[in-house]
Amino acid sequence: MRSRPAADTVGDLVDGGAQRNTDAEHLVRKLILLSILLVSVCWPIVAARDPVAIRGLRRTIIGVATWIALYVVLLMFVLRHY
Repeated sequence: MRSRPAADTVGDLVDGGAQRNTDAEHLVRKLILLSILLVSVCWPIVAARDPVAIRGLRRTIIGVATWIALYVVLLMFVLRHY
C-alpha cells in the first residue's frame, strides 16, 4: 500500500491532500520571480546612466522602494488567491 505524499501547502491540508498546483500558479510564480530579477538588475543599470551619480543613486533608491511597496500591495491583495 502506498502512502500519500506530505502536503506542501496549508490548502493541501484543508482539501484533504488534493493537489492544488495548477499551471496558472506556476506561471504566477515565474512572473513574480522574473519581475524581482528585472527590477534588481535593470533598474540600477538604467539609473547608472545618469550623468550625476547622486541623482542616479537617488532615482535607484526611490524606484526600488516604490517597486517594493507596489509588490507588497500586490502580494497582500491580488496574489492572496494563489
